[in-house]
Amino acid sequence: MMRKDLILHLSLVFVIALMTGCSFSSSTSEQQTVPSPTVSESSNARAVKVLFKTPTFDNPSGSFDTPSGLSGMTTKAVRLYKPDGELLASTGDATWPGWLVDVEVGISGSNNSAATNANCARFATADDAANGKCYKTPAADADAFDCSAPEGYYRVSEVDCLSDTIREGDGTAGDGVTIRATFNRDTTRLGSAENVMAIVEYSASALSVPNEASPCFTKGRFSAEACSDLTWKAFLRSSTAETGVAPFLMLVPPSVGVVNRTDKKAGSGMSTKKIILPLAADPTLQVFQLSRIRSRLTKNDKTLTEVCRKNDTTAGNSPLCAGLILYSITFYRI
Repeated sequence: MMRKDLILHLSLVFVIALMTGCSFSSSTSEQQTVPSPTVSESSNARAVKVLFKTPTFDNPSGSFDTPSGLSGMTTKAVRLYKPDGELLASTGDATWPGWLVDVEVGISGSNNSAATNANCARFATADDAANGKCYKTPAADADAFDCSAPEGYYRVSEVDCLSDTIREGDGTAGDGVTIRATFNRDTTRLGSAENVMAIVEYSASALSVPNEASPCFTKGRFSAEACSDLTWKAFLRSSTAETGVAPFLMLVPPSVGVVNRTDKKAGSGMSTKKIILPLAADPTLQVFQLSRIRSRLTKNDKTLTEVCRKNDTTAGNSPLCAGLILYSITFYRI
């Protein structure tokens, strides 16, 4: 009987333990060690979107304010957004993520010695829709079609860039037409094992495609930029002052659109490119830069001047003839 009573007692204890979740108190004095986070709570936003536009009457969103003052100065983002487009933070807010120091764009003009034409690289105005035309027949308004950027967005018009001084880009602080993001590599802001993924939304448009393959080769070696109307590249640097850094990715070419004069269609179409920034590989890397490098077109190119602007005395403002429109970059910590 005693054995049966013991078995019954142990069975009852087992059932009670199951019902209470096996929560037995420990008789030891050891404590579990909980690892502390390597990234502070003040920088816990995992993703931010930069909208490369200024607020407009119809669409008040935009990470940049309209530049004022001297023509040709860089301008910095003053608002950041969540990936869904909801406002995340403005300059000075506690919600501004500590791991992203700033994002800036190069604006062309008289005070930008590397890109002197004010209509080369800037935010599109309301007038651009009326004036940014392509022409099937030179200077014929009846044969004109829209080649402008949506109002407010950052755009680069090659026919305007090439009409004045434009420096060939090399990924340094001296580039005249550029987009630059600086990260805070303090490990309390961005973990030492973290990388950043950049999703770039843009339109890159070409005036024409090569009629033959020979321009694409130099001494038997293929060069995509040698036969491209425009070339943009991506760089990673340890500081804005660092020079001699090789590009790690080509953004353009390819161009997603080409002007069709016969059907009077601009080189429209949006591309999305995913770029992994391997920050964890080098703790000193902190500057991500997209730069306009060069164009195979010249200011004396007859097709360029006849198609991308009305005449030699007017501005083109036609990034969808030959040029680039940047819509957004979303940065994800990964």
